[in-house]
Amino acid sequence: MIEKIPISDTREGNCCPVCNSTRITRHEQRNLQVSVNLSTEKPFCMKNGRMKPLSKREKAFAFD
Repeated sequence: MIEKIPISDTREGNCCPVCNSTRITRHEQRNLQVSVNLSTEKPFCMKNGRMKPLSKREKAFAFD
């Protein structure tokens, strides 16, 4: 079994310092830059000279 070491200010360790739980989730917020069609207000990309709605996969690749 892995030894539990509380997370410190230096972000080292593998468990919560309050409850000693090893299940820790980090939430991050990132920027998404896409082109938006002003008439429909939906994101799109240009493929072969035509406007194409973004798929979920293309939206995921647009994150920085």
